[in-house]
Parts: sequence; C-alpha cells; structure tokens
Amino acid sequence: MIDHPQALQKWYADDGNIAGSIEAIRAVFDQLLQHGPSFGYHVNVPKCQLIVKSHFREEVEEIFQDTEFELREGTRVLGSIIGNEESCENFMASVTSNYKAMLTSLSKFAKSAPQNAYSCFARGVQNKMTFISRTTPDSARFLNEIETEINGCLIPPLTGTIPTPPERQIFSLPLRSGGLNIRLPEDVERGHRYEWRIKNAPSKCACGEDFSVSHSLHCPKGGYTHLRHNIIRDTLARLLDEVCHDVQIEPRLQPLDGETFSIFNPLAKSCPKKLPDAYKYHEALKTAKYEQRVIDVEHSTFNPLVFACTGGSGPSATKVIKRLAGLISEKRNEPYADVISFIRTKISFALLRSCFLCLRVCKSLRLPDACENSSSVIVHEGRLN
Repeated sequence: MIDHPQALQKWYADDGNIAGSIEAIRAVFDQLLQHGPSFGYHVNVPKCQLIVKSHFREEVEEIFQDTEFELREGTRVLGSIIGNEESCENFMASVTSNYKAMLTSLSKFAKSAPQNAYSCFARGVQNKMTFISRTTPDSARFLNEIETEINGCLIPPLTGTIPTPPERQIFSLPLRSGGLNIRLPEDVERGHRYEWRIKNAPSKCACGEDFSVSHSLHCPKGGYTHLRHNIIRDTLARLLDEVCHDVQIEPRLQPLDGETFSIFNPLAKSCPKKLPDAYKYHEALKTAKYEQRVIDVEHSTFNPLVFACTGGSGPSATKVIKRLAGLISEKRNEPYADVISFIRTKISFALLRSCFLCLRVCKSLRLPDACENSSSVIVHEGRLN
C-alpha cells in the first residue's frame, strides 16, 4: 500500500479503494504505476472507476485526462452504494424491487412449506436486508416498503393471520423470548451505535442537561455509570471463578492517594476519535495509575480490562478473554470456538444491558448466575455462530 497523508485506503488482496482529494488520488495512482510492477502488481486501468461529485467533474477530467479511468457519480462497492443522491435512489429502487420479488416468492412457497420459507427468510434474506439498511444512506423508504411487504405477504401464510401492531412487536422478538425473530426495521441497538435519537426519550436529563445517547452514557447522575461498570465486572468475575482460585471482586488495595474511577464512552468529546487509539489511551491511563503499585505493593500482576459501551474490548481485555476461553474449554472439555463465542456473546449482552441501564430503560439490576449448561448447547440453540 502506498502511504499518503491525504488519502484513505482500503485494500483486500489486489482490490483497493482510495478516498481523498483529487491530487492525493492522482499521486497514489502514479506511485502504484511506478512501484507496483516491481512487486508483481499491475494496475488494470480500464477497470478502475473514479467516483466524483458533479461540480468537480471538469477538474477531474483535466487531472486524469491521460488515463482511461471511468468517471462516475455513483457505483456499487461491497454490496452497497456510494455516490450522489440520484445513484443511491436508483440503487435503492432496484434493491426494493428485488426484495419484494423475493418476499412474494417466499410467501407463495410458505403456503406449502412454511418452515422452509421461514428459515430462508430469517437466515438469509433478512440478514441481507439488515446489511443494506446499515450501509446505504437514506434507506428508511426501503425499510418501510419492505416492512409493508413482510406484514402483508410473508407473515400471513406463516402464521395464518395478518398481524396487528402488538403481534408484530411480539414476532420481532428472538425465538428464546417467544417471538419469530422477524426483526423490525428500527431497533434500539442501531440507534445506540449511530447515536440516533431514541424514541420516547426525555428532552432533559435529571442533571439538567439536554438528554442524548452520548450524554446518558457518561452522566454521573444517579450512579448509573458505576452500575454499568459493575455489570461487566460481575460477568467476568463469574466466568473467572470457574477456572481460577480465590477470585475477588475489586479487593481492597492498600491505601494510596490519587486513585480515580474512569469511564470509557467512545461518543464522549474527550475520547480520541479513532477507536483503537481510544482503547490504548484508556489502557495507558489504567496502567499508569495501577500497574506499578500492584507490582511493588501487592506483589502481583495487572491487566487493564477496557471495554467500550458500544461493544468492543481493548487489546489487553481481548487477550484475557482468549486465555479465559482456553481455560474454560479445557475444564469443560468443549470446543474452544464454542466457548469463546459463548463468552463474547455474554459480554456483549452485559455491555448492551449496561447501556440500557444508562438510558433509564433497565428496570432490574439483578443478574443471573453463570449458566451451568454446556457452551456448545448454548451456542447451537442460540445460533451464535
């Protein structure tokens, strides 16, 4: 890959995407032409596409006049679309038509084989729809049209009735909760990830500030941020207690001055913009505060476990989780892949539940004990793979 400070690049094998200023793209292209052949890489210029905004088209034609680039204002990339509004609308119109046709075919098939039609939708078509909705701008119209098609054509032959709004809500629940896992186009998780406005949320927080997803995740009012920390702490402690001796939750350390509690909200303004940098930043804070005193005073070792409220974990926490999965796998004599999938899912739900707690929609703080069932059974029945 050719480094350039003003060009953002994404490569998979010999397929690449470059975004940036016109001059930066031209500079990277020239370097690829110059240095690529020595590494066995030859740019197939006629297959290259340059996506530009309409008011930059003349400037781009002048800069790339000696090349065979195909100029476009929109094109498909990795199953979605990038480009101007017209390109996105044309793409969404085509996608909507295709999915309507698929749902119509499934609804006919469902009259004679409802279980097969349901499996095809829940495990295939629905996941493709979710991908489109998360990667394509302004997909709300698409989601609404598809939802109408699902309610009117697909669900009736599967259930024998046209669902009412409350029934449709029930059908959107996962199977283990008594639903059909036919998801609604809107959900709270997606609103949290993209910081969309949560429905029926208060306009003002109890602390007096304007309420938003970002504010709710770091507002200290009511101690919710500390309870959020406790949820993931207790989850990990129960897992560690299965394979380790003398596990204690936040054991009392010998008193020292200057220790504080930190919270990692990637949406906070004080947090580094790039998520990998944010993990390293918070790990460094924890290490600077605790590692040396743990080594010198407690005569032990220290691993900072840093999690983002959006669901990720820092490098140190990732290593600990993998090691923990290996130990549990050996003790239970179960496949490592099933155990680590179980642990990651358990942590993900703990993080999600902790965010709901901060959003004031979690009513109970009581957590169930660590599951005694086989990890393989849980992974299979929950379809976590």
